[in-house]
Amino acid sequence: MKIKQLLMILLFLSACDSFQNPSLDQANNQNLNYNDELDSLKFLIESKIITIKKVESELDILQKQVNKISIVDKNDLDEIEQVLLDQQSDIQSFRNVLSITLDEFKELKSNINKIDSEIDAEISSLKKKQTIKKATNQIESRLLSVPFEPNLDKVNLGLFIKNSKSIFEVEILSVENLKYISKDSLIDFQLTITSQLNLNNVPQNGLVSFYQHSQPEQGIVNSTSAKLLINASNPFIFLNGNKEYQIYGNLILKLSGNFE
Repeated sequence: MKIKQLLMILLFLSACDSFQNPSLDQANNQNLNYNDELDSLKFLIESKIITIKKVESELDILQKQVNKISIVDKNDLDEIEQVLLDQQSDIQSFRNVLSITLDEFKELKSNINKIDSEIDAEISSLKKKQTIKKATNQIESRLLSVPFEPNLDKVNLGLFIKNSKSIFEVEILSVENLKYISKDSLIDFQLTITSQLNLNNVPQNGLVSFYQHSQPEQGIVNSTSAKLLINASNPFIFLNGNKEYQIYGNLILKLSGNFE
């Protein structure tokens, strides 16, 4: 309203100046009289008033829009500020959770590394035990040629098995370079090989018969009644019949066991 009043006063003063200048009115409006000048002044004032009202109306509208925008912007700013505060709080909470998670992860990783080390140590130990067990249980066979003569009643195989804790099986494969004196029309010779071994105080006596017959036709029989078993404490196999038949030759033996 103050703007409107100020504009009206300025317009009125401007009109009065125009009215009070007889030289200007005489120059431009020589044929107008006093009443026409008043009417013209009135029209001019009314026109200015209309313009002022229009400007005032537009100013009111603009002011309302500004107020509305201010209110909306303030609300928006408040809302944005609250959102940012909430986000900041969420971020801090996430950081706290992440920090705890990282600590737990580090502890878990440390435990995993510890378990891995224990597993590696256990695997290494098992492999070592398996290697030892494999070596302990590894059975090997070796062929031996042992010479004998009629006066030899036992053969010591300890030189071949040494200090092994294994039990060895002895097989008679054949007799090479065989010489004998026959005393029977049916049997040319008969060689009996035995072994004596105690396992947990239980005798394990082996018996093998190796003989040659000439009836109905000549042939050699190698008959095992019980396996010949020896160890480091009982390394002998015993010979019977070689003296009776004056047998000479080389026993071809297969010795099986763990030589380690």
